[in-house]
Amino acid sequence: MDIKHRYFDAATALATEVEKQIDTRGNACASVFHKCALFAEHQYHVIIKSPDAVRWKNYVDRKSQEIKQRDSQLLRTQPGSSEYYVLYEDQKKAKAVLAEDEEAYKQHNGALVTFLDLAIDMYSRCLAASDTFDDVVPIHFCSLWFGNFEDRRLQHTLKEAVSRIPSRKFVFLSHQLSARISQPSQGELPVSQQILQGLVIRMCQEHPFHSLYQVYCIRPERSGDSSSSRRLSSRHEPTLSQVQVDRSSAASDIFGRLLSDPRHSTRVKAIEQVCDASIEWAKYPVKDNRAIKKIKSSLHIPDNLTIRRLCDVQVPVVTSHPAIDTTLKYDHCVWISHYDPTFTTAGGVNLPKISTCYGSNGEKYKQLVSSW
Repeated sequence: MDIKHRYFDAATALATEVEKQIDTRGNACASVFHKCALFAEHQYHVIIKSPDAVRWKNYVDRKSQEIKQRDSQLLRTQPGSSEYYVLYEDQKKAKAVLAEDEEAYKQHNGALVTFLDLAIDMYSRCLAASDTFDDVVPIHFCSLWFGNFEDRRLQHTLKEAVSRIPSRKFVFLSHQLSARISQPSQGELPVSQQILQGLVIRMCQEHPFHSLYQVYCIRPERSGDSSSSRRLSSRHEPTLSQVQVDRSSAASDIFGRLLSDPRHSTRVKAIEQVCDASIEWAKYPVKDNRAIKKIKSSLHIPDNLTIRRLCDVQVPVVTSHPAIDTTLKYDHCVWISHYDPTFTTAGGVNLPKISTCYGSNGEKYKQLVSSW
């Protein structure tokens, strides 16, 4: 094991030094980081599954309880008596054993944190150096991150690691990331949440058409919104747990910060407009609604709905599946031109609506809209 550790430390040190040379960064460098990360993660899992940890923890707990009980006995025993002397000597031996067990447990936990720290660091450097491992490494990274989310010993490493990785590498995990944001009603925002929310904000700034929808969906219902225009209606969610309240509060704060940023507010407002219109249309009742007129084989979308007023909006047609733009510009998307004033339904109990969105490229995109 010591030989492996020695070679591993040398490899990580060399790879980190090579990383500083910009012209050598690439697949070869990323491959070294990846192998180092896999080794560190394997060692972490070996240690965490080891029965030694449970055994030493039990030893420490039992011996601590024994010492506590003997302290009580010593207080009730006459100092200077033979009984007191025996208890005192037993206590000395017990404390010596406890110190040894605590040291063993400390070393075990120290090795655990060391390999975990290294795995997180190496995975982040791998993702920063190349796109070769983007299919699996973000999952490994987030698994280690969320599995030790509140561990204060890792926050410095996590902060540097997350900031090192391009935000596009996390886009396919945007649902999972946004679901973990939280804003406590009182007190300062924990460092763990600062790191997570910083990443979510960066994703929404750099890749808004892939990340902002998730944040929008968990915002609380805004005052002034009609019950048919927002997702979080009392019909769907009659009660909210504190976790949901804290998550909604965090989403509201993130959305507010993005709206107040002049560099990103235009796109954020456009996405908000499209989302509001889509939700209003999704929840609009169709069955037995006299406001909906039938035109031949189609139905007419009422003129007062916001979706009818969406025209030349700089938001990609969702069903055009916009690709991630590594330049962060998103200048060549298929934008929403307008929606066809007619629609059809897919049948069934809830009558989901089938609308047609016209893209800026002249193509038609069918979209299924339903509140359920």
